[in-house]
Amino acid sequence: MTHARPSDPDPAGSPDLDGGGSPIGPQTPDSDSTSMQSDSGPRTLSPTERQSPTRKNSSVGPVVWIVVIAVVVLLLVAGLVGYLVEIG
Repeated sequence: MTHARPSDPDPAGSPDLDGGGSPIGPQTPDSDSTSMQSDSGPRTLSPTERQSPTRKNSSVGPVVWIVVIAVVVLLLVAGLVGYLVEIG
């Protein structure tokens, strides 16, 4: 006993499709609204929802740290020299 599969329907036989199977004219969605947001208009974003600007690759951060470390080292050296002069 053989079970024959039904043949594929002819695209030209469908009223919504042209001979090649492409839709004819504009197609309406299944529901009135295809988006998750309401259609009441644009909504302003809160500061936490806004996209932050892309971070620029700058070397300001490392330069600041190097300067801070250099100042601390100079203060330590000046204090040590002052201490040695006071003792001597």
